[in-house]
Amino acid sequence: MAKKYTIDNFIQESKKDSEFTKLYKKEEILNDIARTIVVERKKKGLTQKDLANLISTKQSSISRLETKLNKQLPSLEFLYKIATCLEKNIKVSFI
Repeated sequence: MAKKYTIDNFIQESKKDSEFTKLYKKEEILNDIARTIVVERKKKGLTQKDLANLISTKQSSISRLETKLNKQLPSLEFLYKIATCLEKNIKVSFI
């Protein structure tokens, strides 16, 4: 019987390519940021528009960040504004 080829197999094989690995790591960071902001925003009972108003930006900026439509990593200043509003700290580490 043939071995199943899953998405995990594909990712592991693709990680042998340094460019793929670089982009994959960036996507992981964007996913972690987006997921954390959504969870923390909802814990505070805020909509995207509420959060945007609190940090003096547009709702579309929050939406792009949460849905990863903008493939740019957000600035630390922008994340700091969000974290402060959500009463959270930012921790940056190099591993």
